[in-house]
Amino acid sequence: MKKLWLIPVSVSVLGLLTCSGVPKYNLGDSGPGGGIVFYDQGSDIGGWRYLEAAPNDIGSGWCMPTSLFQTGANGTSIGTGKANTATVVAAFGAGTYAAAACQAYAGGGYNDWFLPSKDELNRIYAVLYVTLGVGNFPNGGATYISSSQDSGGNLFWVQQIGPVPQQSFSGGPGQWRPIRAF
Repeated sequence: MKKLWLIPVSVSVLGLLTCSGVPKYNLGDSGPGGGIVFYDQGSDIGGWRYLEAAPNDIGSGWCMPTSLFQTGANGTSIGTGKANTATVVAAFGAGTYAAAACQAYAGGGYNDWFLPSKDELNRIYAVLYVTLGVGNFPNGGATYISSSQDSGGNLFWVQQIGPVPQQSFSGGPGQWRPIRAF
């Protein structure tokens, strides 16, 4: 007599077939925190696979209370925003500045949001604004502050998002858009 082997497979509430219990997300989908998925690294690496951006800006101003202080928050690549944010907040504590506000954000009931790095912001621009046309960005465009200090260590990289030529440069204040990894 042949044995029949049953392999447990779960189906998420979204109706997507999964093997790990975590549904597969596509770029532009609503993430578990109520944000918009803008990055998929292909598999769970370092405890996360996807990045989602909050559906709206939560404020504007500087990344930290002063623009002339080196924190060491110089990671620019995708996956460095969370560490950058933690570095800035460790240096300055709680407050009403971009890094602290993004870290304190609790959208969708999650408290693991952070200020994106330079490259994470660039991906938000390329995927959400240019490719998908979603994200509730201001009609006239806006400058968004990142958690990445420039090579001089005193200014933070910013990203233009909107109907203006795309550019990243180190400079002044900008809008705050938290992101989270899951």
